[in-house]
Amino acid sequence: MSRFQARPLADITSQAANAGVEVSDFESATAWVLGTFVGTVQMQISPDGTNWVNSGSAVTAVATIAIPDTAKQVRFDCTAYTSGTIEGVVTGRDVERRG
Repeated sequence: MSRFQARPLADITSQAANAGVEVSDFESATAWVLGTFVGTVQMQISPDGTNWVNSGSAVTAVATIAIPDTAKQVRFDCTAYTSGTIEGVVTGRDVERRG
């Protein structure tokens, strides 16, 4: 039986990217941009944790972003920052594994 999971992303308080979190074991994954901030956040996806590409549109407020099924890892990149704390979490159902 699959179960709901949530994985937090590191908070961002400057123009920078946080570390990625693994999502390859999720189905129907969603990234949540949270917090009170003035800035621009771009979700990025990676097949290997080293090479990152932008996915979806950049956001400037609290938002949800669908994560493509092809993503292995997800992170947020703050491309413009003025103030506040950008928080994030990735949610989804873990893929049921059969042995």
